[in-house]
Amino acid sequence: MDTPFAYHPDVPEPGSPATVLAYAERLLGIQTWLTERAAHGAWPPPASPADYLAWIEDEAAIQEEQAADHPDERAGRLYQALVLRAVATHLRCMGVVPTPLPWEVPDAHLR
Repeated sequence: MDTPFAYHPDVPEPGSPATVLAYAERLLGIQTWLTERAAHGAWPPPASPADYLAWIEDEAAIQEEQAADHPDERAGRLYQALVLRAVATHLRCMGVVPTPLPWEVPDAHLR
């Protein structure tokens, strides 16, 4: 099973967090998906690699929890979590540290 960062001759090694996010967006729509999730919750959208890392790790945890609650969707949700964790691992290996999620910061919804 390939992850988005499995070796492929047309995919350059990620050189920066922005490159990782751009590739993940092109392949999976991660930035669009998380921006839409933020809008749905009326939260400020992720803007920096650190923001995206926090949201990516949160979404991976949600998919892992949902896999237990939805046995018929288990494989798809766990694969989604695996891909999200792969992106997060690349970002963390580049030194990105996640920011607190908006709901973890008092009055973040007012920003």
